[in-house]
Amino acid sequence: MRFRWANKELEKVSDAEFLRVLCVERKSDCTNTNAPLYRKIDEIEKRLEVKIAAEKAEAEKPEDTNNHIDILYHDISYYLDDDSEIELGDCESEHIEYSIGQGYREGELNKCDSDGNDGIRGWWSIVSSR
Repeated sequence: MRFRWANKELEKVSDAEFLRVLCVERKSDCTNTNAPLYRKIDEIEKRLEVKIAAEKAEAEKPEDTNNHIDILYHDISYYLDDDSEIELGDCESEHIEYSIGQGYREGELNKCDSDGNDGIRGWWSIVSSR
């Protein structure tokens, strides 16, 4: 094995990255680039590159700090201006259901108080559909 790894490097590198390095090293030992073994290793290396890119994109994705609720087979992300983690009531859920029925994928959200008056403002959006 030509590549040398320090313990700290091994802790930081993902399994996919490590396997990709092994594939690169093994491919460099092959003398016939048309051999089935070379082609198989090349295919595995390409799949690992896609996996590594996906892992990096996931790691760089900002953390979703919004609240979530399921409405009409949709994962709805919402936040309220006061940064509270208040559960949505029937008033807000019905508003989102109506808006989805009208074709909206996101919109303003007003958390109603106990009298039905607008209280806390926020925003909702569809994250994914099932």
